Amino acid sequence: MGGFLGILIAGVSAGAIYALCALGFTLAFNSSGVLNMFQGVFIVLGGLLTYTGVHDWHLGVPLAVLCAVLVVTLLAAVCQVVVVAPNQHRLSLQNVLLVLLGGLILTQGAATMIWGQFAYSLDPFSAKASVVVGGLAVPTQVLWILGATAVVCLVLLGVLQRTNLGRGLRALAENPWGARAVGIRVGRLSLLSFAATGTLGALAGAFVTPYLSVTVGGATNFTVIGIIAISLGGFGSYFGAIVGGLVLGLVETFATAYVSSLFGQSVMLVALILILAVRPEGLLRVVRRVRADTVARVAVSYVERAPKALGRPVLAALTLLMALLPLFVPGEAVYYVNIIGITALALIGMDVLLGYLGMLNLGQSAFMAVGGYTSALLMVLRGWSPLPALLAGVLAAVAVAAVFSLVTRRLSPHYLAIVSLAFALLAQALAGQLTVTGGTAGLNGIPPFSVGGLTFDTDTGFYYLVWGLVAVFGFGTLLVVRGRTGRVMKAIAFDPGAASALGADVRRYRHWALLYSAVLAGLAGGLYAMYFQFLAPSMVGMSLSFTLIVSTVVGGSGTLLGPILGGALFTYLATASQSFQTWATVAQGGLIILVLSLAPAGLLGSVLNLVGRLRRPAPAPVAAPEEVLSHAARP
Repeated sequence: MGGFLGILIAGVSAGAIYALCALGFTLAFNSSGVLNMFQGVFIVLGGLLTYTGVHDWHLGVPLAVLCAVLVVTLLAAVCQVVVVAPNQHRLSLQNVLLVLLGGLILTQGAATMIWGQFAYSLDPFSAKASVVVGGLAVPTQVLWILGATAVVCLVLLGVLQRTNLGRGLRALAENPWGARAVGIRVGRLSLLSFAATGTLGALAGAFVTPYLSVTVGGATNFTVIGIIAISLGGFGSYFGAIVGGLVLGLVETFATAYVSSLFGQSVMLVALILILAVRPEGLLRVVRRVRADTVARVAVSYVERAPKALGRPVLAALTLLMALLPLFVPGEAVYYVNIIGITALALIGMDVLLGYLGMLNLGQSAFMAVGGYTSALLMVLRGWSPLPALLAGVLAAVAVAAVFSLVTRRLSPHYLAIVSLAFALLAQALAGQLTVTGGTAGLNGIPPFSVGGLTFDTDTGFYYLVWGLVAVFGFGTLLVVRGRTGRVMKAIAFDPGAASALGADVRRYRHWALLYSAVLAGLAGGLYAMYFQFLAPSMVGMSLSFTLIVSTVVGGSGTLLGPILGGALFTYLATASQSFQTWATVAQGGLIILVLSLAPAGLLGSVLNLVGRLRRPAPAPVAAPEEVLSHAARP
């Protein structure tokens, strides 16, 4: 009985922290209509700044917590002014989510440069480590966590129910345009609400650090946890956020205790996928709330086609250059170009989804993991030949994508991004937890690719293999998207409802595009494993997903060539420059924010749009009304 009560107390304490995280998400969603991807960073920074205040600045715990709260609150306000406010009405929901994801990457990278990847923990706030309640030793820090959560909930309830500020926040959550029409200062309320999310996150981080160690890498996990909690409780519901956080903490703790300590996170991620697939509005939601600024908007930026007089010579020159490249560059450079080629295969599939259908898929690295591990395990454990193993890996990725597509077919692209993020984290977690995959140490002894008597075990030989595949799939994809299929896909991206009304089967297009993207990802994953003859979860984890997203956005989604050029830039810099690796995540996050804020079409897309505007003839001058009348009066 004591064991059960101990697990229950641990679950309630974890749930209290998750409830604070979910409340921050709900505040941001109700005030700005966005999912605050910064929230996990606010929690981690709260804990790290409290630790720094106590150990490095030699402050007392109350003063250290106060300083951490003030700093993170100010950071949240700056994020709202610089990142959220300028883009929330100008960009599509998918692009706003990408901008916020860029902020997560940037701040997480900056925090890594300061604190590293180490785990930090504090002593309990009380002198006694635990107290005995009913014969059960309860950590005193648990009481601090529960007390802080109760105080925050009571204060928030009082503000929402008994103050003009709370009434304004409720009106803003229901109808932001109506709130503005009756004189409510929407911008100021949004700023205050977003700053409050930093306050909640900092408090959660400060109180959890003595109970659980905090790492910079945990920011993504806290962000996903908050999304799971509000998915349980219902988007926009404060009560639901509290209940969802508590339920999530209990589920995670009992799964860790009674199933396996390795699979607690996996259980949460599976729960998120199933919840959003079955009931996207939340399991506990009672009253339907619809924000006026969360309706579907344009999903992609329009990109001009390259003029034939320019496009064909450029493609011919690039083809000739790639064919002759190994003859003029050293072998080390060919190695990097091969990695770029593998990434290019996955990027073609990602661009079909994001650039032509407006689907933000953050799980492309997960399909690469499925294809790579399937191919590798069949060769290492079953003795399959590389070609059949590679094809089996592609089929496995397609099968998983088919199930994923069926599970998420009712979701809007906005929710699809959340589910795909959870799927990518789930794939990385399972690859590191399962014994058959080699765990975090990775899988060794993978044979190189070969077919017949030809083995591609040299950099030059593999170069022609992978870039030949890039050419085949690249030109094949270009032919398809330049025709009727591409036009229908663009129409779906701009307005799915209108496209459906005109006869386009939106779900079918999205389904087959996702399968095609999985084919390329599975192929890239298999080649990745065979080229390195080794595969580890970190190679096909969230860092790869971030690289793929950054490459697509910065290069120019909807251009096919742009993402490949972006992938070449980031893949080369990340592998060739040790100094860039330190700044990689900061640069990637900053570029996502900068490019989407200033040039949503990306670098290549912006160049094509500029060329298109220069090629179009100037509009004829419009005659003044008096000139038209005098001309009409002439005999």
